[in-house]
Amino acid sequence: LYIYLQALMVALLGTDSYALRLTSALIGIATIPVTYLSARMIFGNVTEGESSVDATWLALFAAAGMTVSFWHLSVSRLAFRAVILPPLSMLAIAYFWRAWVCGRLGDYRWAGFWFALTLYTYTAARLLPLVVVCFLIIELILDFGLRRDRFTQLWQPRARGLFWLALIGLVVLLPLVFAIVQEPWLISSRTGDVSIFTVAAKEMPGTAAQRLLRNTAAMTRNFYDAGDQNLRHNLPGRPVNDWLLAALFTMGWLTAFWRLREPKMRLLLLWFGVMALPSLLSTNAPHTLRAIGMLPPLVLLYAVGAGTVVHWTLRWISMRISAPVLFVTILLISGGIAVNDYFNRWADECDLGRAFDLDVQLGAEQIAAHLAVNESPLLTTRFLYL
Repeated sequence: LYIYLQALMVALLGTDSYALRLTSALIGIATIPVTYLSARMIFGNVTEGESSVDATWLALFAAAGMTVSFWHLSVSRLAFRAVILPPLSMLAIAYFWRAWVCGRLGDYRWAGFWFALTLYTYTAARLLPLVVVCFLIIELILDFGLRRDRFTQLWQPRARGLFWLALIGLVVLLPLVFAIVQEPWLISSRTGDVSIFTVAAKEMPGTAAQRLLRNTAAMTRNFYDAGDQNLRHNLPGRPVNDWLLAALFTMGWLTAFWRLREPKMRLLLLWFGVMALPSLLSTNAPHTLRAIGMLPPLVLLYAVGAGTVVHWTLRWISMRISAPVLFVTILLISGGIAVNDYFNRWADECDLGRAFDLDVQLGAEQIAAHLAVNESPLLTTRFLYL
């Protein structure tokens, strides 16, 4: 899907790296309102016992977290297909959750459409349906003890909706299924190359269990003190969260575990955990691109954490004051840190050009300029040699 969008942009703007990166930038910009709308759908059904913070503010906190995320800023300015996974996966989960809560068949159909479309984005998206599968298994087990009539009343409409979700998803997936039937190696070629279960010992020594344990530690540190070392993806070693976002993230997952009895929190934690698997089970963890599916639940956990902070302050400060103050604080502090890290620290890295094959690009530009003056390939070769 991303490649087709790039092709459209190149057709409009010409063959230039700017056209390729602009595709990512526009997707990144669109991700902000998508984050707000999806978070509004997820947090919009407030039940007794949940946070008293208005769902609109929770959605604004999530959108603010996405806006100031260095992770999102970086991937939105590069021509990587991974950038399209977050907005589509958010729409898929949001429509599924609204369908689950409200029971409307239309929402189930839309969820099936977005889930299927997500599978056209990036390899890590293959695990997104597993979030729903795990959620359904857990909810089925929890509801199994209900009276038979109550169980039937709950699950009969759900089964009908899930049928429509699967049917619409399969229809949208038909072109991809056809391509995989034609070229079956597409399923495992890349994943086999980077899997910790097949990787050469010289690349990651130890058993598969030892590799998984090291990756788990690295992925945990990725959110607090030591991030991706790849200069192409990240300011080497910069964690996903600055100190403020780390505090909101910690408050968020602690709150989610505290409220684990709520299906919404179970879904969020499952989403976050399942989408960690592409990086956990592959080399070079933490990997900014392979873990990109964690970004949507991450910003929703920011919102949960921010909602908890605001809720705690309600006895002293009204929400009309505390929520806007926290919102502006996130934008100013985390936004300022992200901008400085990206446009100053990362941009000043001496090896940045090499990380993006700048020498190859400059060489291609010199060849093009020389051919414009002299069309002889022999003279061009001589020019390059000199």
